[in-house]
Amino acid sequence: MAMARLLVVVGALLVLVALTAKADIHNLPTKWVNAASSTAPQLSTKNVVLSPAMGWLTCSGSTGGYWDSGSGYYSTSTGSLRQDLFTNEITIRYIQEYLANAGASIYSTRERWFETPTEVIINDNDTATAKKVTYTGSGWDSATSVSGYGSNQHWVAGSTSESAQATFTATLTTSGYYPVYMTWPATSNRGSPDIRITHSGGIQTVSVPMYQFDSIFVYLGRYYFTAAAGIKVEITNKMTVISGKFAMVDAVRVGCGASTAGIPRWKLSAQDFLYYMSQGQYSTLGLQVAANSAPTLDTDYLARAKFSTYMFNQKMDADFANRQNGADWLYAGIGASGVPGGSGVSTVTPNTNPSGLSAALYTACGTAATSVRVNVQQATGQNNQGGSLDASKTELTQNTKMPSFITYTIDVFNGTEMALMAKESFRETLGRAIYKGIHKYFVPSSPTIIPLPVTNLYSTVRTGNICLCWVQPTDPLESSAVASVYKLYTSTDGRGWDAGVIFGSSSLVVIEGNYGNSIVCGGTRLVAVDTQYYFKVVGVNAGGEALTKLTVAGYRNSGSSPRILVVDAFDADFIHTNDNIEGRYTREYVYEYASALQAAGYRCDSATKNTLLDPTWVNDYLVNYDTVIWFAGENTGIDVFPAAHQAVINTWIAAATFTNPRSLIVSGSHVASGLAAAGGASATFLANNLGAGYAGATASAPFIARQAVDPGFTMSGTVTFNSVIALGNPYLVQTPDILTTVGNGMAALYYNASGTNIAGVSTVGGSYSSFLLAMPFETIKSSTERTTLMTSIVKSVIQRRASSAISAATASAATVASTSQASVATLLAATASAISTSIASFASETLDVTAASSASKASDASAASSSSKASDASAASSSIALATSAASVASAASAASAASAAASSASSASAASAASAASSSIALATSAASVASAASAASAASAAASSASSASAASAASAASSSVALATSAASVASAASAASA
Repeated sequence: MAMARLLVVVGALLVLVALTAKADIHNLPTKWVNAASSTAPQLSTKNVVLSPAMGWLTCSGSTGGYWDSGSGYYSTSTGSLRQDLFTNEITIRYIQEYLANAGASIYSTRERWFETPTEVIINDNDTATAKKVTYTGSGWDSATSVSGYGSNQHWVAGSTSESAQATFTATLTTSGYYPVYMTWPATSNRGSPDIRITHSGGIQTVSVPMYQFDSIFVYLGRYYFTAAAGIKVEITNKMTVISGKFAMVDAVRVGCGASTAGIPRWKLSAQDFLYYMSQGQYSTLGLQVAANSAPTLDTDYLARAKFSTYMFNQKMDADFANRQNGADWLYAGIGASGVPGGSGVSTVTPNTNPSGLSAALYTACGTAATSVRVNVQQATGQNNQGGSLDASKTELTQNTKMPSFITYTIDVFNGTEMALMAKESFRETLGRAIYKGIHKYFVPSSPTIIPLPVTNLYSTVRTGNICLCWVQPTDPLESSAVASVYKLYTSTDGRGWDAGVIFGSSSLVVIEGNYGNSIVCGGTRLVAVDTQYYFKVVGVNAGGEALTKLTVAGYRNSGSSPRILVVDAFDADFIHTNDNIEGRYTREYVYEYASALQAAGYRCDSATKNTLLDPTWVNDYLVNYDTVIWFAGENTGIDVFPAAHQAVINTWIAAATFTNPRSLIVSGSHVASGLAAAGGASATFLANNLGAGYAGATASAPFIARQAVDPGFTMSGTVTFNSVIALGNPYLVQTPDILTTVGNGMAALYYNASGTNIAGVSTVGGSYSSFLLAMPFETIKSSTERTTLMTSIVKSVIQRRASSAISAATASAATVASTSQASVATLLAATASAISTSIASFASETLDVTAASSASKASDASAASSSSKASDASAASSSIALATSAASVASAASAASAASAAASSASSASAASAASAASSSIALATSAASVASAASAASAASAAASSASSASAASAASAASSSVALATSAASVASAASAASA
């Protein structure tokens, strides 16, 4: 029963976090939670030392390895998940992000970001092009006798106005997210200078207290740097308190890198990582722990405790006095238990009061541990195994400045719990729960919990601004987790982000109100016209700001077309293995589509898939798009393209016309297999709307696509989709579908360099076209190849559908013409004897129609100041009256065409109807007996349309004129066409 309850509760709660929440933009503590920038979040004065368990432990003269439960350290990997890794993965991706967003200062015993393509340390005396420091302004001094990185430093006197800068620059070979660290020798005469970090999203300015944290690399956030621009970090002499204070320049570290043994630093143990971060000054800083002994848990545990104490002691005030209160600090270890038959969450605290820790703070160890344990149990549904005292963990017993505890999140011998730990959604739930437990410990009375990430985010193009709308979900466990304001992050490259702005803090970024299905909308005018932008929105309250999860693309329109909507339908749960973190889902894939469209000459809006279930949005906005791109990534199963969403798209497709064509582009590894497995309407959707069927899964990688046989789809070369988990690669493509063609579907792409397994199917017919790509577009490794394929797809579906619409219209008209010609010949031969009677009848009726038409048109023309229309219509009507013999049928057609042309300003509704009536009537004018009727209908059509708008009528009149020209006898077709043209 307990296990059944666990699975049910977890299933219900994980729905809230089915998508992976991405970290806050720069991973800095949130500073303000209101538009006036006057209110700090609740944890702004708190400090948390995070200590994820284990890690690769090495010592001088030893190869080291990971901890294998019950056996010691080994260099080989066993099992599908390793505690050494998943504890830090959860800490990096969720726990540190939530706590920083709540305003807390975070210190970690292990690396704070994953492996990066480059790690560079720029020293203050570097002068090479690859990395150097440039000094500008006056007053700089230097020495080599001061301790620090490289035993040399520069300094300059502080000032309230900036007058000196030390600019650190370095080249990069690969764009990416990089953490930035800085070190300096801290003494009493150091100030808090402004530091500027230039990244692809703008410039981040942070004030760094250089009287704190002596000679250890201090984390300054995470940023996206491009290979084109490289790294740029500036230390200025601007500071608020300047009396006798200086700005120090020592070294800047960018990136994470790997150990000398090739182990990425984020995988290293605390002992190894902290030794590196203290630049070899382990002993001087009081962090030295048996550096030359064989790897043991004790040396690693002690390093963690010493680091915790060191950071507490180094948190000085500006006067170089330490006034820290242990109640504002907390040491939180994150690990897992290893008891055969064990299950659930448990916590441990020191078995005795660490020397120097007050009784109140020792009691607080249990209080904090219980708060976290209870919140984890509530959020995940796991068994609550309670808390215990532990004498073996020196990281607890030697932690003398603050309360400390360790949370054992699962039991590694429990298969069910290990399966949960493999899911990204469980990890997110777990990370949020640990944060909530810590928040409630620090604020036991009326804590305000950070809101959940927003959902259903979409953008809407406008000419005056860009509108963004979203849904703020509620946390069923936290009534306080409600957003009071919202914050907007903006990017021009989808990777680097600005510092964010709270809606309502300026007249240029405002909340516009609610819309549709409980949706909040806001607009930004901080955008240029016809420029592609990317956006993230987060809820903010007194507790802090939510994590960012979704990215949307949008642009401010100048009126150009076509309108393209990219729908992010990729919400599959990432499943972790021992070492696949580099293949994780980033949830920013709208960038790959929007950037490729931009390179092809187009811009787009975007939405998440459930936006399509809001009928208000569908009626107001979906109808305005002529192209929808739906990307499903690695989604699998019968809901890969859900039935409810299919119904919306079916209605959208059904509304396609020659003047309002529609195109659907779908990308995903398992779209065809999912729709085929669902059967029924879903299989019909696959066949009718995408022209495809499912033949099976591809056998093996690599996954390469090349042009197939569709003559309307042209693509040079090949495109390669990712099939290897590696640093810098997109996520892994797994067993993508092999397609078949159905109906008018054509093979556009084949797999690999040879063979006829289909990877892409296109359709085009009339006013609708489609393209199904059987691999996720976002996993194409090269941006150049993404542009190549997107350009080819766009040409195939958007440009070719226009030609198809013209061809369909021409074919339809030709059929009418052929039928009319046959009727003309037959009727003329059969009714020759009735010509004279028809002439008399036609002449009489024409005179009546002409008089009525002229009077009506004159009246309408007077009201509309359009006298020329009455004159033209009257002339046309009079011309029709001259058609008094079979030989003048062509002239009648020509005159009717002129009457239609005279209605060039007609409204679309009446003109289309009138032109259709005229065309039908004229098509019947195949004998002298029916000429009068045709003339009457044409004249009536012209009169009905005389006061209508001109834009749409021009098209309708042109269509009517073409029909008229084709509806004459075989002998008079050329003459009628000539008259219509004139």
